[in-house]
Parts: sequence; structure tokens; C-alpha cells
Amino acid sequence: MRSATLEELQAAHKALASGTSMATVLTAEWLAGAKGVKVEELPKDEKTGEPIALNYSQTWRFHTRQFVAGKSKCEHCVKALGGKDYTDLAPIADDEAKRKLAVVGAVADGQSWGLISVRLGNTGLANAPYPESQVRREFRDQAQRHDRGLRPAHRGGAFLAKRADLYDDNVALGTRADGYIRKPEDPLPPADAKQVDEATKEQRAKALAARKRAHEATLKKIQAEYAKLIKG
Repeated sequence: MRSATLEELQAAHKALASGTSMATVLTAEWLAGAKGVKVEELPKDEKTGEPIALNYSQTWRFHTRQFVAGKSKCEHCVKALGGKDYTDLAPIADDEAKRKLAVVGAVADGQSWGLISVRLGNTGLANAPYPESQVRREFRDQAQRHDRGLRPAHRGGAFLAKRADLYDDNVALGTRADGYIRKPEDPLPPADAKQVDEATKEQRAKALAARKRAHEATLKKIQAEYAKLIKG
């Protein structure tokens, strides 16, 4: 991936702030126009030979960083952030205790790794401070929980054990056949066994008991049918 220059990102930010869609800004045609060159004069991808346009991740970070830092008033950002806290955390970025606490709080608020890194000062430029990887690492170390499986803002991260069904509000700890359905308000099993508290243990015990009862009922039914077959 080619890193965008400051001038390119500034031009993209200006366009986005004035109402141009991200989809348009990310096209090779738009970038060529902004640079005052022809599309064929843009750098080419070595594998595909296609002109290299701006990268979404870098462009979004730079643009959102201007908004978070108070350098831009953008209705699109307000709408896109969905009411999430976008206070500038850069002033406390070098205070380890405050920074880690802020990271945990932001994750709990459902913010994406990208937004948190932007709030900490990530501008999208090459070698920008506090990339997503560091944010995730600090969350894992501070909260003593796995970052894998967490999907703040419904994007980012990875499904725990590749089980997308665990993120469905209607997912069951057992199954419908087992006779136990997890209610939407019930918590999902934690990603780390170390997080299991007494309430969770009790909930799992109840779920297991329900599954056992369901299986025992099924077994008794099969035994009765088998007995009938034997008698002829």
C-alpha cells in the first residue's frame, strides 16, 4: 500500500468536509484531478498495473483526526460517529495510566480501534502515533481480556474462534433442541476463561442442566420406541 502524502490527505480532507463523498475521493480520477495530472500519470500498482488511488484507512484517519482535534466542523463526522465520544485524547496520550484507562473506556463505549487511535493522535500519515495494533494491545494488557472476538462499532477485530453466531443477539448457549435459548439481555460467554465470575458459572450450570434434561428426554423417547420394536 502506498502511503499518501500530507498534501494529498489535506486535499481529500477539504473535499470531504465540503460534502464530497468518500467513494468519490477514493477514485483515481479524483486524485488525478486534485493533483492536476492525468490518471495515467499516477503511480501504478506493481501487480495489477492499475493507478493507485488514496487508501480508505489513511484518508478516514486524517479527515477524522481534523474533526477530533477541533480543526474541522463536519456534519458527516458527527453522523458517521453515531454519537460516540470523540474527545481529543492526544493531550493524555503520553500519560500511560490515563491513556490505558481511556482505551478501555472507549472500547466499552463501542468505539472502533480506528476511532480510538485517531483520538490518541493517529493522523493516518506514515509512522503516525498509536496505530490500531497498539490500541488493541493496550486494551488487552489493561483489561486482561482478549481483543480477538471484540467487534466495537460492529467493525474491526475478528470473530472469536471464527464463530460469527456468538455475536448474534439471539444465539443460544444450548440450542432450541436443548430447550435453552439465551435471552438478548443475557451476557455472552467471556472471551477469556479468567473472566468467568460466579454469575456466569451459575448461568452456565443452568444451561448445562437444561441441555441434560433435554437429552435425557430424547434418550427415554428413543428407548421406548426401541422397546416397542423389540416386542414387535
